[in-house]
Amino acid sequence: QNKSGGEQAVIVEAISLGLALYKRQHSNADLLTLIRDETTAALTDENALLYLKMLRKAVSLGGFRQVLFVSHKTCLSELSDAIIRVGDGAATVSYTGEEAA
Repeated sequence: QNKSGGEQAVIVEAISLGLALYKRQHSNADLLTLIRDETTAALTDENALLYLKMLRKAVSLGGFRQVLFVSHKTCLSELSDAIIRVGDGAATVSYTGEEAA
């Protein structure tokens, strides 16, 4: 009850990622994609970057091949392999890193 909105969001996301890891490791299904939707909305930019460290660790531990990550925080876009921007009735894709070459 004494947690800020950002602290609560990180706790909820840590539990959610833990459940995703458990399901990945104990399921017969070959779950390869992790989907996160607006998980950084309540976080400051600095804490959003720290959250991404937690997410990357979960991806590594779970052996996920890709993450679909929805966010309005532009500070996170430079860490992506591809960015899909949606607006004005259209979607545009831009690639960063190795995909851009």
